[in-house]
Amino acid sequence: MFSLPHQDHPEEGHQECVYTLQHTSKHLVSGSRDRTIRKWDLRTQRLIGKPLEGHGASVLCLQFDERPEEDIIISGGSDALVIIWQFSTGKIQHIMRHTAETPHPHSESVLNLRFDDRYLVTCSKDKTIKVWNRRALSTTDPLVPTHAFEWLDPTHNFNSAGNMVREWSMMARFEGHQAAVNAVMIHGDTIISASGDRQIKAWSILRNRIQKTYTGHNKGIACVQFDGRRIVSGSSDNTVRIFDGEQLAEVGCLQGHENLVRTVQARFGDLDTVTDEELESEAREADQGFFKALEAGMMPASSSRRRSSLLNLGNAGPSRAGDHRTHGQHPSSYLRGVGQRNAGSSRPEDMLSVGTKIPPGGGGSRWAKIVSGSYDERVIVWKRDFKSGRWMPRLQLKQDEILNRGMPEGRRRTANMGRLMAAANGQQQQQQEQAAQVPAGAVGQPNPTAQPAAQNQQQQGPATAAAAAAAAPPAGNTPAFAAAQQAYQQQQQQQQHHHHHHHGQHAPARHHSDTNRVFKLQFDARRLICCSQNKVIVGWDFADGQPELERVGEWSVETS
Repeated sequence: MFSLPHQDHPEEGHQECVYTLQHTSKHLVSGSRDRTIRKWDLRTQRLIGKPLEGHGASVLCLQFDERPEEDIIISGGSDALVIIWQFSTGKIQHIMRHTAETPHPHSESVLNLRFDDRYLVTCSKDKTIKVWNRRALSTTDPLVPTHAFEWLDPTHNFNSAGNMVREWSMMARFEGHQAAVNAVMIHGDTIISASGDRQIKAWSILRNRIQKTYTGHNKGIACVQFDGRRIVSGSSDNTVRIFDGEQLAEVGCLQGHENLVRTVQARFGDLDTVTDEELESEAREADQGFFKALEAGMMPASSSRRRSSLLNLGNAGPSRAGDHRTHGQHPSSYLRGVGQRNAGSSRPEDMLSVGTKIPPGGGGSRWAKIVSGSYDERVIVWKRDFKSGRWMPRLQLKQDEILNRGMPEGRRRTANMGRLMAAANGQQQQQQEQAAQVPAGAVGQPNPTAQPAAQNQQQQGPATAAAAAAAAPPAGNTPAFAAAQQAYQQQQQQQQHHHHHHHGQHAPARHHSDTNRVFKLQFDARRLICCSQNKVIVGWDFADGQPELERVGEWSVETS
């Protein structure tokens, strides 16, 4: 384990809680309630240069790209500003603000943002989502939606000749959520948004309209991720849910947190190895088993065998075994469950949806994992049990392992994990050296300063970038990684009895009287790093100073 700032240089750290972060193999950028952005060298755990100052209130979200051809940080804050910085120098290059002359930026806190090489997408407490062009574009460029000319101002948005749209002009504006929009993702022409109104929506940039609405959460949604197939979200209802991106249906619900799930990152590890047709074939196989069981008299989706209201099949059932058509009913409403949800099982008695494009649990390789962070101060690493298909909490991490027990203890625990990683990784070294390089992508952002409101939580979560997976499983998704996690967890369980009695008698004091509600996390093949209501950033580095594992981490950064 490690922390930012380095334990020997506490003066370099943020002065208040850290709301947002993103990291690559070399750098981490963080944003805080202290109104600053800080750049960190992950190798030395030291601050790079001076803190970046420009926001007049909390920095709630950011994304950066350190590559020389990009060299950019974009941040949003509770001051309703969006600021574009040069990564290498920390200088402000542009400020987007709400003024009478330029009325397009947001009028309230900017809760989340995402960018690719074409567009910047922002969302706000003002319930809107906006799309901006990152570079000057010809008026005939297909990236300029025709509807954008309805609001583009000739004075502010065009060059003197009138044939070029200036950078940072608004390309699209979306309204439809009934509460703050806490998180966004961009994937091709599609934007996915999550709101305190309990809904997830999909929007088309070029058509400037809503495409789909996803429902299932029963409280406000704080974070969302989309990889083109699956939507993964976290909510104030304490759950992580997986939705079929095309058919809207809920295909998985992960229950284990005891408070708001504010940040989530998923990596299914199959984008380049499993086709859409193969994934749908898995779903059809599960459907066939469901309908056969239904014909045999099964009461569906009922752990108590008394919830007959879960289904309203009418005449929608199959006329013969294997005929698993939904007869016009939409998969998302075909099966509707209450109470205990399905964590990904394909057992007929557990299934809550049929007719989907992805199987129960969302599919994915055997190395798939979901990592979630919560206001219950825990980070949970979820892995699928391939016998049952269910997502199970395989590893639980807490920041106070390092913040309350001290760095020496943290280093001992990290060293232990490192040894387990090295042992498990030995048989995989040759495969890792042959694996294709995964480029570092942009990463998702956390949330705002928390406006505690029952169902309309004003907290956002991240959305990790949808970078394509490597053809070979990335190092972080290898059996070695899973084996090390399992061994590590077993050791911790063996030690739990001893620690339990110690903690029962002497509850550890909070670090600087802070709590550790998790705001944002990001993992890759080598590290898992999170920030919280505590002003110290905490990370788990599984390489533990071993050169061969550090080299693996250099090329296997995962952001989706």
